[in-house]
Amino acid sequence: MTGRFRSWAVPVALVLACWTVAGGPPAGVVVERVAAGTAAARAGLEPGDVLLGWRQGDAGGDLRSPCDLDQVAVEHAPRGEVLLDGERGGVPRVFVLAPGKWGLAARPRLDGTADLELSAALGQGGGGEAEALAGLARAAAQRAVRAWLLVRAAEAAGPEAGAGLWAEAAVSADQGALPWVHERHGQGRDRARRLRSRERLLPGQDPGRNPGLDLRRQRDRDRRLSGRSRAAPAGSPGKVRSSRKASATRRGRRPATRCRK
Repeated sequence: MTGRFRSWAVPVALVLACWTVAGGPPAGVVVERVAAGTAAARAGLEPGDVLLGWRQGDAGGDLRSPCDLDQVAVEHAPRGEVLLDGERGGVPRVFVLAPGKWGLAARPRLDGTADLELSAALGQGGGGEAEALAGLARAAAQRAVRAWLLVRAAEAAGPEAGAGLWAEAAVSADQGALPWVHERHGQGRDRARRLRSRERLLPGQDPGRNPGLDLRRQRDRDRRLSGRSRAAPAGSPGKVRSSRKASATRRGRRPATRCRK
């Protein structure tokens, strides 16, 4: 064991021991996905790793929900290296993440059988996943964890069926997790809007283009064509008189009128 690894392993082991003696809820988050070529992949993170805390210079804190991890990635990753204290298979590890996009997704770490139920529920999709996650959320003690579970349940349920879950997530979130809930809600609405726009594509239209812009152009084109079809014929007397009257008015003269006897 190198000196550098020993210097980080001892504090992490002491933290784990304190949590075990205290008998409190398990802290930390479990890594779900690691995107290839990102800072998390270069740091050696793998799905299933447990992250317990973070450090950057004199700053640091615990990771009790994925909302905490996202907040650290947004606020501290651009400032320099961030050390993530965690474990893999019960062995303490320290992951050094370089500045840049982390490409890391995590889930809460629940207690006992609830953690197994969460692992089984994630990825099912549809109403089954939404119902399972909502049940786990209402049994969660931490507000940030409850809000995360409700957000994932709302995303699995869909825009219409998940409306009540979004509202429940906003009420359940604490001050630290509430901005994250609003951000995910906005991202979900943008995805639903893009999906609806793709469903309204014109025949033969390229889906890579802006469908809303193409639809507006098509409506404007149809409106112009329909206006031309309703216009009077070019040689009609009414149109000739109107054009003569307009040209005389532009020249500053009063249009000539036919005298009546």
